[in-house]
Amino acid sequence: ESPMEGAIQAAERLRFAVASEDFTTTAGAFEISISVGVAMLKPSQNSIEQVLEQAGVALHAAKFAGKNRVEG
Repeated sequence: ESPMEGAIQAAERLRFAVASEDFTTTAGAFEISISVGVAMLKPSQNSIEQVLEQAGVALHAAKFAGKNRVEG
């Protein structure tokens, strides 16, 4: 398993945990889901800004693909 695969699996566990949680308020129950963009620092990258931009692109792809997803 590569570090990226491990990061994606961790994000999937987080996504599942959030989606499995019951949220109840005085206004009633509701569901929450999350989308996650995963990115890792590559040897060719020299700033955290590049990694954050890559994660932002992955997050946008997750939302565009239907939300409640992990993309990396």
